[in-house]
Amino acid sequence: MMSFRKTSLILTFICLCAALAGCSDDSPSQKATDIVQDTGDSDIQDAGDQDTQTPDADANDADAEDADADDTSDDADASTGIPCESPNDCAAGANQGGFCNPETQFCEFACDNGFADCDGDPSNGCEVDLSSDAANCGTCGTICSATNLNYLPLCAPDPDEVGVCKVDSNLCAEGFADLNGDANDGCECEIEDPNDLIDADGTDTNCDGVDGVLADSVFVAATGDDTANDGFSPDAPLASLSAALQAAADNDRHHILVAGGTYEGALNLHDGISIYGGFKADGFARDLANETTTIAAAASDFDATTTAYITVKADALTNPTTLDNLVIEGFDATNKGASTFSVYALNAPGLTIQNTTVRGGVAAKGNDGADGTRLKTLPVPEGGDGGATSGFQPCGAGASDANPGHHGDNFTQSAGTGGAGGSHKCNANAAGGVAGNKGAPGTPGVPGILPADGLLGNFDATGTWIPALATPPTDGTSGGGGGGGGAGGNYETNTVLNCTFSPPCFYAGTAGGNGGNGGYPGGAGTNGIPGGSSFAIVVLDAAINIDQSTVILGNGGDGGDGGLGALGQENGSRPPSSGTAPNSPKAGKGGDGGYGGDGGHGGNGAGGQGGNAIGLATSGATVSTEGVTFDDSNAAAGAGGTGATQVGVADAPDGRDGVMENIKAFGTSN
Repeated sequence: MMSFRKTSLILTFICLCAALAGCSDDSPSQKATDIVQDTGDSDIQDAGDQDTQTPDADANDADAEDADADDTSDDADASTGIPCESPNDCAAGANQGGFCNPETQFCEFACDNGFADCDGDPSNGCEVDLSSDAANCGTCGTICSATNLNYLPLCAPDPDEVGVCKVDSNLCAEGFADLNGDANDGCECEIEDPNDLIDADGTDTNCDGVDGVLADSVFVAATGDDTANDGFSPDAPLASLSAALQAAADNDRHHILVAGGTYEGALNLHDGISIYGGFKADGFARDLANETTTIAAAASDFDATTTAYITVKADALTNPTTLDNLVIEGFDATNKGASTFSVYALNAPGLTIQNTTVRGGVAAKGNDGADGTRLKTLPVPEGGDGGATSGFQPCGAGASDANPGHHGDNFTQSAGTGGAGGSHKCNANAAGGVAGNKGAPGTPGVPGILPADGLLGNFDATGTWIPALATPPTDGTSGGGGGGGGAGGNYETNTVLNCTFSPPCFYAGTAGGNGGNGGYPGGAGTNGIPGGSSFAIVVLDAAINIDQSTVILGNGGDGGDGGLGALGQENGSRPPSSGTAPNSPKAGKGGDGGYGGDGGHGGNGAGGQGGNAIGLATSGATVSTEGVTFDDSNAAAGAGGTGATQVGVADAPDGRDGVMENIKAFGTSN
């Protein structure tokens, strides 16, 4: 039951309406409509009509008239569904006013001037500014589109309309850019791909003026400057690739665009930074037909200790890193036995070489082996001492021979033995001591021995190339010491005729001479050093990608010649001594010492292996060569060095020639 207060309010409202009706010819319903329209602009009301998405405006007006003519308040109540007793019950949304309709006792809302409720959602009020929303300009659903010049469309306020569609000639529509700065064609460049991958045609698909992404690029030209320029635009290129790599790394850029020309300097690639060649220096348009970008090492990149001349090194590259449309030259090695590597990739799975020519360099000849020298600093076997004199011996029964000489060191049954002592005699000439024997000769050294046939070398755990080496020759050994001479026999007599003084008379034999020391041995020569190998591409520990590229094989270096072994010393290093003459010609003279044995000759050095010419060398990685062309038309393997030979010494073998192979997989033992 309606309360007394509410009944009073209704009666008051009815009286008020009757009074208003008496002052105008309009009906009460028309009066209510006028109040709503006065709260806003007529254009806003049109926008509300547009939001209904009713295609026929006349039909929309007819519906409104039908609603006004309806005596009941059901339609008005349904328009908001919010009952009210006072204006405080009708809280308006954004950009919106609300009031309580006294007839229907339901809230009604009206948008502020210039705003509209285009989404029909009461919770966000009149959410659209019809004077600035390009998707609802002036009325809901009116979309501002670009002109044929592709300038940025916008919605702007207008004195006669809430909002009208215009264009901003200083800005481009989404997806377009003004690349040439010509107002006559507006925003002429359509952005097809904002990522704009660098391509062979040099197509600028993101309209930033270059192939690729300008903000992610560093530019290099032979006419550039590493000091004055930063390399971040085509107008300010750097001059060297090493400076460009550092600039890219320091500024988080990932692409280096290089104009045609030759750029000297060995490179260490940076992970995730790619290099693209074939651009024009003026403007950096790509012109692969006329612009060739060559990377070559410089002599200053290496020193006297260099054994591996590397032009481009890729070490531990895990992020995508591309070398594209380049010529990479191997450096011609100068240090003896040095190898050359055009591209050297160690554990670099992120590396891609594409549309690139890699040319192997010329490796260096190996050093010749050194000749051996006589090893005079070594201790040598000593000669034996001569036999000592025997002292007085009685004449007659019991007489014996004098003392023999001592054997030299390292004697054998037939060499270096001491001579026998002479026999003592009574009343007859005593026998002289026997000379010592010559010492035994030293053993000659063995010549160098080549590595197994087919063994070329291998890459060690650090990635260093180790060529196969011949077994070194050996030194000779010292000659043995000569034997000492035996002592001479004593002479004794008891007759006056044979005495020079009163008998009995005694004349002692003399001591034997000392044997000579053994001869010094000959030192071995050294083997010739293998020639350096030429590697166009080396891939170790992880595969890389090679596509649509040409590999040109280079030249291996010749092996060095083997060195001569030194000859051993003849007749010992110290001469023997002779036995001295006795006081009486009837006494025995001591025997001479024997000569020391000849030193053994040193072994001759073998010739060094010829260096190899390899297009693609791998170890611990399998690389697809489906898109690779190999060219060995001017390639050559190195010749093996000559083994040393000389009279009286065993000849050393010549080194084997190197091999020439497009692809060679190396293990730990080849």
